[in-house]
Amino acid sequence: MSIPRRVSRSLCSARTLIIICLAAFISISVSSGGRAESGGSVQSSASPATTPDTVAMIDATVVDLKGTVATISGGIPIEISTAWVSTVAGLVLDSGAVKVGSRIRASILIPSEPGTPFVARFIQLRADNEIIFGAQIEAVELSDGLPIGIVAGHRRFLFSQGTFFDFGPGFKKLKVGRTVTIAATPDESGEFIATRVYLGFDKSLTGIGFF
Repeated sequence: MSIPRRVSRSLCSARTLIIICLAAFISISVSSGGRAESGGSVQSSASPATTPDTVAMIDATVVDLKGTVATISGGIPIEISTAWVSTVAGLVLDSGAVKVGSRIRASILIPSEPGTPFVARFIQLRADNEIIFGAQIEAVELSDGLPIGIVAGHRRFLFSQGTFFDFGPGFKKLKVGRTVTIAATPDESGEFIATRVYLGFDKSLTGIGFF
């Protein structure tokens, strides 16, 4: 059975209207969703970001000590209770060795929360009479074929039974012209006694790589 022309035209018009309405509805839905996502994105970017703890290095003098919180120059508080403490020469100590007036180099964690004390991970405690000296060897002093000291920077540094050599028990590497880094303390007579000897400019003593 054939459909009258007028009815056919009416059906076509109805179908066209339905398609237009569906397209408009989809367009509105997509637009609304985009605005919602955009609004969510703006809200997220406006929220404060959480900053993780970061690692830093500080070299300063302790000016105050309350419990296990040491305050250094400038009023910066550092929690030292869990820190690994040693002298620059490598002697292991406990946190009680840190006192007012102590010169320290510390690897620290900076908390994400402002106003919270820094947390020390490692602390090198500089002895009052300890020096760190890096220079070329000018002479090697021998006794019975074994070195008992070196001259560097026109200064004499003697070895003792407690002197630690970072390059092992052999002394062949102690040659004139070679650069060494020495941790030393003066004795009662004013002679420098080397506590540690490293080849080159040692990173752990100069602060590079202390993290």
